Amino acid sequence: VKIIHVGSGALGLLLAYKAEQQLNNYSLICDENLNDFIGRTWYENKYPGCACDVPTLTYTYTVETNSENSNFYSYSEEVQTYFERFQEKDKMAKYIHLNTEV
Repeated sequence: VKIIHVGSGALGLLLAYKAEQQLNNYSLICDENLNDFIGRTWYENKYPGCACDVPTLTYTYTVETNSENSNFYSYSEEVQTYFERFQEKDKMAKYIHLNTEV
């Protein structure tokens, strides 16, 4: 099975994790369009007070809870850090192609 996912944010990282856990004989690419970082939305939106509009608990993976946030609604920097930490801890970088034109 060949899988191509556009983006390396919340869904792209979870897809990579789940594919690794549940699939055999597959290839996966998460293309990040013209960026040299993961999670474009949270990386780029850092204006004062920028935060998630749903409670932190509902914006994290069940396989990787996030107890380090300072508020009920996570600020953008905290969300970005969470996804970067998840990507590093679970070694998802091998699936992510940065600066890729889609």
